[in-house]
Amino acid sequence: METHDLIIVGAGAAGLTAGIFAARRGLNTLIISKDLGGQASTTPDIENYPGLDLLEGLDLMKKFESQAKAVGVHIKYEEVKQIKKNGDLFVVTTSRYEYQTTAVILAFGKTPSDLNVPGEAKFKGEHIHYAALRSAEEYKDKTVAIIGGANTAAQAAITLAGVAKKVTLLCREATMRCEKILLDRLLAKSSIVEIIYNCAVKSFDGDQKLDSVTVEIDGKDQRFEVDDC
Repeated sequence: METHDLIIVGAGAAGLTAGIFAARRGLNTLIISKDLGGQASTTPDIENYPGLDLLEGLDLMKKFESQAKAVGVHIKYEEVKQIKKNGDLFVVTTSRYEYQTTAVILAFGKTPSDLNVPGEAKFKGEHIHYAALRSAEEYKDKTVAIIGGANTAAQAAITLAGVAKKVTLLCREATMRCEKILLDRLLAKSSIVEIIYNCAVKSFDGDQKLDSVTVEIDGKDQRFEVDDC
């Protein structure tokens, strides 16, 4: 069984940064994660990271990974199944092996929140997605709905506006919460992107495929037809 001074669960920005600092302090450090980058890796464009120009989120996470490996961090892409205490050590069990360590850092990030409305579970993964897009070509000439009002939703809408026929941005609040620079870009694409404020998603509708989203606006239900959401 491998033994390390420190095991970090998660290879997103936080986990990789922790690994870099730990290894530079001389700790034998192992990062275990299902994948690289976490939610940042699914962001199509990152342009507010100081010192770097516009780049894809996955490319930025690869730079984190490369820097971590350069200072001696071990990285294994496995799913952690269990963490238990064994005397003065922790035993971390993955889908493949067991590892021992004197300390564990949990840096597995956030899981996108479900809306918990009818139809969501049925269409999740095929027509309902929980990440910004790395490639928008599959949405070419389609009618798409995006749910959200912060930077990720705004960036996804901007990306899709370049290929989709119509983008409806469903915002729960009275205003968008994204950065002003993103909102300005959205408003400049008003011929493609329509922002609906003060709406709550009630259901995802369709038989074999998703064909509409029902939202409540001012106490009344309204349906928006979509090809994908």
